[in-house]
Amino acid sequence: MDDALYEVEQKFPVDDFRSILAQFKEQAIVIGDPVEQNDRYYAHPARDFSVTDEALRIRQVGRQSWMTYKGPRVDTGSKTRREIEIELSSGASTVEEFDQLLQLVGFKHAGSVVKNRRAGRIPLPGWDVSVVLDEVASLGCFVELETIVREERLEDAECMINKLATEFGLFQAQQASYLELVLAKG
Repeated sequence: MDDALYEVEQKFPVDDFRSILAQFKEQAIVIGDPVEQNDRYYAHPARDFSVTDEALRIRQVGRQSWMTYKGPRVDTGSKTRREIEIELSSGASTVEEFDQLLQLVGFKHAGSVVKNRRAGRIPLPGWDVSVVLDEVASLGCFVELETIVREERLEDAECMINKLATEFGLFQAQQASYLELVLAKG
C-alpha cells in the first residue's frame, strides 16, 4: 500500500466564474472549454457508503468512461481520500455494460450528477495542481482545487491547497460531495 495515492481537494461554491477567470487570466492560467460529465453513483449491497464515506461511480464524458472508487476521508478540513480510477474501454455500450454488471452483483443506483466542467492546471513548483470550474445541474457553480499525492505529502498538500484558495479569494469550502448536495436538494 506504499504506492497509494490520495486526492487532496477543496471545493468552493461561487456565484459565477467571472472573478476567478479574471484572476486566472492575470496569472496566465489556461482554462479549457466546457465538457459535459455524467456521473452515476452506486450503493454497495452490504454497507452504507453514506456512513462509511466512500463512493463508487462511473463517469462518462462523450464516448470515454472511468470507474472510480473514493475511500473514506482521512481529514476533516479537506476532502482528502484514497482514490482509484480505472479507464474503461471507449464506446457507447461500455457504461451500460458496467452498469448491468454492477447491478447483477448487487449494487444499486444511488444517484446521478450532471455537470459542465472546465479544467486547467495551476503552475506551482513541486506540485501538480488542477483547477476545475463546475457548473452542476440544479446546484450552481463551484471551483475545485486538487492535487494527487502519496501519503507522506498529505499535510503539505492540504496546506498548499488552502493557501491557493485564500490567494484566489475562495472561502467557505463545501465538504459535501455533489451527490450529497443533489440528494439533499431532492
